[in-house]
Amino acid sequence: MSIPPDQPAPATTGTYHITATSAADATKSATATVTVREVSALSIDQSGPGVFTVEAIKLANVAAIDLTITYDALSLANPQVTPGAIISGAFMVTNTSVPGRVRCALINTQPISGAGTLMTISFDLLGASSGRILSMSASFLDNQGRPLATTALIAAPSGTIDMPPGASVSSTPGQSATGTAVLN
Repeated sequence: MSIPPDQPAPATTGTYHITATSAADATKSATATVTVREVSALSIDQSGPGVFTVEAIKLANVAAIDLTITYDALSLANPQVTPGAIISGAFMVTNTSVPGRVRCALINTQPISGAGTLMTISFDLLGASSGRILSMSASFLDNQGRPLATTALIAAPSGTIDMPPGASVSSTPGQSATGTAVLN
């Protein structure tokens, strides 16, 4: 059997039938059915000092979400989570008991599709920093309990990162910078 290594995966959602035929015996073949689903995506962005908005860039048939966000506990405290319009009517449970982490689980009887604000998280500021998000991970389920493809994005922070002399940061493969990196 031979499958070209550069054969692209389908970019359009739907059901596809893939047939593999033996190179040694053309009478032998097998067919597989593959379903390509939309990828649901979330992003988080700072919308003010100590305020972060989680946006659903695109949700497709999402019935449940498990979301974990980690933040800089040296600059942020006391997270308060406010549900957004896109999850109106959903049951949401939030755990903020561990400093540096917000975990939210939500479920809805009707699958959610579309884009909009999932939630806003407001923090008390500790010191002069406006705070920062360290990571975000999410998993989605459809209304049959099946996992959905998920992407979680963190918007690039703005500000300055000071590095000690001799330190480097990779910007793109093969390129590096030393000294101070400025993110806009």
